Amino acid sequence: MYGLGPIELPAYLDRNELATRVSPTEVTYSTTERWAEPLAATFTAVLLQDLCVLLDTNRILPYPWASGERVDYQIEINVLQFDDDVSGNTRLIARWRVRDVRNATYLVAKETNVAKSRAPGDSSARVAALSDALRDLGQDIAEALRRLPAPAAPPTSAPRRK
Repeated sequence: MYGLGPIELPAYLDRNELATRVSPTEVTYSTTERWAEPLAATFTAVLLQDLCVLLDTNRILPYPWASGERVDYQIEINVLQFDDDVSGNTRLIARWRVRDVRNATYLVAKETNVAKSRAPGDSSARVAALSDALRDLGQDIAEALRRLPAPAAPPTSAPRRK
């Protein structure tokens, strides 16, 4: 079983409005474009769905998982940047690690740095570019997970004897 999270987003993204980078050190927020739900929830749900498809499994739990659930590999993500700029360049920078929960060791530690371009001013293309960048992160993670030994199979219940 895989465990996805925790996923940490930078504080500047903890708002409803979409962020636009106007300089390396300055971000503005849209007065008309908003996320349908908190970005942290959307980011996690979309990444979870992408990983399920890429790994052909439904055995991925979002953090925090129930105490009774047994996770073999935990995917921890620290997002450093997830926005676009006034020129139409989208950027996702995320550092992530895969931890073998059984023996508490980190097996993978990487940084994904994705850049996408789009026409400036197109809201649909903007959201599509952010989604594509997130999909690229999922592909990097899935590739790393495929190189690891398969997680343990879920326990099966033994047949009852009468």
